Amino acid sequence: MVPEESPSREVRPHYGTIGCVLAFAGLFAGGMIAVGVGKLVGRLQRCAPAEGLPACDYEVYLLVGMLVGALTLPGMTLWKLRRNSNSTTNSVRS
Repeated sequence: MVPEESPSREVRPHYGTIGCVLAFAGLFAGGMIAVGVGKLVGRLQRCAPAEGLPACDYEVYLLVGMLVGALTLPGMTLWKLRRNSNSTTNSVRS
């Protein structure tokens, strides 16, 4: 026989898994957005990038954007998930 789980057991999302997947996605998303910003800044400064490169000094924009994306996307998502789960728990208790 298989033991039945108690219905009072709370189901929570796996925050570590969600954070890792979103950090990976944030790397790419932040990098692409930052290179786009770098292209815009390059046009405003009238900088001509080398052939085959998207923008002048794109490496700096890419690395900063990747870092910001890898930190903010999972951070804000996990903050929102925890905030929603806490408010749901409190409303059930009252």
